[in-house]
Amino acid sequence: MTIRSIKAHDIPMIASAIAGRNASPQERCGYIGTDIESITRYLNEIYEDGGSIVMSRDGLAAGDVIDDNRSVEVIGPYGDSLIAINELIDELRYRHPSYDLLFFVDRENTKVIEAVTALGGTSDEHWEMERLLKEEPAIDPHIRPYRRGEFVYHLHDEIFPRAYYAGRSLEEMSLSDQGKLAVYRDGSDILGYIFYQTNPAYIDFLGVRESARKRGIGSKLLTYACHDAWQAGDSQVQMSVRKVNPAGLAFMEKHGFTIAEENIALRLRG
Repeated sequence: MTIRSIKAHDIPMIASAIAGRNASPQERCGYIGTDIESITRYLNEIYEDGGSIVMSRDGLAAGDVIDDNRSVEVIGPYGDSLIAINELIDELRYRHPSYDLLFFVDRENTKVIEAVTALGGTSDEHWEMERLLKEEPAIDPHIRPYRRGEFVYHLHDEIFPRAYYAGRSLEEMSLSDQGKLAVYRDGSDILGYIFYQTNPAYIDFLGVRESARKRGIGSKLLTYACHDAWQAGDSQVQMSVRKVNPAGLAFMEKHGFTIAEENIALRLRG
């Protein structure tokens, strides 16, 4: 197996393969659904940002190479056997020897889980949560879209030091329409932020400065993102919560989210 950077004409093939495989929990990538249009749009956004996607020559798998935190988010599909998955891992490690490999899969995708953990990878269980969208009450005036020069990355990297996207990536992605970043400002201070997608709606990160918690800022940011997604035409929104974070689970349930499925995040260090 060899790995190469993708070309624009590869994207429809990759999107179709991912959508087909994701119909089965045993092969599914945990955060990408089965809608070919949304998968194609997701891959196009990454590609247009600089062509950072790599894939095997037979179309077995694709990975988003994230240089600022030296990782490869392995998107899938992953193959039918442990041999194929191990070959994929070997090739990605050869091409990016010091990069962590990140996988986010359905709990039933045992082949990927077995292959990564056998090589010393760590795992973290997540609840995938969802809720229906509706028109929200008035948006707090402290919240607005991110503007260049507002240093959100310090806060993000402090709250999520090993996240698959570092703070500078969130800032740049929001400025290039690869995601939406909103901030909660109190004067000159940024007290919280939310990074999310629309069409389809997905909340990637929600963070509040530790000294500003228990003031309802997280709830207001969540309301802002849900209202924006509803205005964009989405009917539901999803967010992943770590199982070891009962406070996060309770927060999401308080805001109408229910558990839809269980996923596993895997990290194989470079």
